[in-house]
Amino acid sequence: MLTPNYIQTHPLPLSFLFLPLSNATTKKLQSSITLSVHLTFSSPSDPIMEPDVSIETFSMIRIAILPIGKIPHQTLRDYYSMFLHQHTIPLSSISSFYTEEQKSPFTNQPWDTGSLRFKFILGGSPPSPWEDFQSNRKILAVIGVCHCPLSPDLDSVIEEFNGVCKGYASARVTRCFGFLPCDSQVS
Repeated sequence: MLTPNYIQTHPLPLSFLFLPLSNATTKKLQSSITLSVHLTFSSPSDPIMEPDVSIETFSMIRIAILPIGKIPHQTLRDYYSMFLHQHTIPLSSISSFYTEEQKSPFTNQPWDTGSLRFKFILGGSPPSPWEDFQSNRKILAVIGVCHCPLSPDLDSVIEEFNGVCKGYASARVTRCFGFLPCDSQVS
């Protein structure tokens, strides 16, 4: 059992209770009724709460990083750490793709001080039932990571990657990267 991390008392408006009470009764009850909100979670794997959630999480673009083919665990962690260094990209380092003749929806962006923030999820995650209501939960990109010395047949790697990507319908971008290719795989 996890310890509740949020306990607060709020006055509860009686109109919320849908009780047909007179005004005098409502005023008496309104001064004595409060609602206590206790958020508790049955286990660390409770689907309602995600680890490392903060107010900044809602502005991050979620990207799944998936192992494709056979990859030793430590090697996968090394590849993953390469992506982690790119978790924040300043907007000043990229350019807008709109020309001046077009009406740009990005004219009010803070190009000098803003940044793109990414949240890399190793191994991906199952689709959230809340994706349609909370777009920050959508995985918008899938990156496949292949360790070429242990995956000699790149056609099967491509098939596996395409199959895995079908599970991420909200992904707008999919890329598969092969590391340490053999001479025969380069050509």
